[in-house]
Amino acid sequence: VNKFTKEILDAYANYEFMEIYKKLINFITTDLSAFYMDVAKDVVYIEAPDSKKRRSMQTVLYDVVVRLTKLMTPILPHTTEEIWKYLKEDEEYAQLSEMPEVKHFNNEEKLVDLWNRFMNLRSGVFKALEEARNEKLIGKSFEAHVDLYVSNGVQADLDALNANVRQALIVSALDVHPLSEAPENALKFNDEYAVVVEHAEGEVCPRCRMIKTDIGSDAELPTLCASCAEIVRENYPEALVEGLE
Repeated sequence: VNKFTKEILDAYANYEFMEIYKKLINFITTDLSAFYMDVAKDVVYIEAPDSKKRRSMQTVLYDVVVRLTKLMTPILPHTTEEIWKYLKEDEEYAQLSEMPEVKHFNNEEKLVDLWNRFMNLRSGVFKALEEARNEKLIGKSFEAHVDLYVSNGVQADLDALNANVRQALIVSALDVHPLSEAPENALKFNDEYAVVVEHAEGEVCPRCRMIKTDIGSDAELPTLCASCAEIVRENYPEALVEGLE
């Protein structure tokens, strides 16, 4: 988002309006829709209302909306004013707001490089998922159990990400192994990692849609996985009385 903000501000400064349109469309369709929103929706819909995971993603989404609205105001003034009505900002109108600032963070270049490497790995896993889909092994990605065999460098990246890799890959189960243990049938990507996709074991939880082996571990919520049952029990006690539809 920070890099995107700088690119748009630079384009405005140079009157490169075609670049602005292209970068806006690419950011919304590729970075937001195809990645972040795809990952975020499960957290926002499924996690407890006040959980840190959910609240942090809501904060990011709100910040992105505010930034996008400000950045689009010079070229889409009527649309952005309609959006502005729903934002809790100090200025009454989007036209009165300042353009978003470009923020600077410690080790930001290293973080960008780290996430770029992960996105390349994610593309490789998605290629393996597509092949498994073509072979009728799985339907949607969350039906998959992925075994990921990685080099020491990739393992270091995964450790440094401080993120839920399984969630970012949108699969039901993920196991990570050393690259040296990769079987012959694994889909290999250079000497960095290899992927094996199998159909996940267990049943589908109707709440999170993931395939889990702990469905029914809560006797009062027998159709839910353990994680969803805990969230429902702590935040929606009425469901224990009324039952889940």
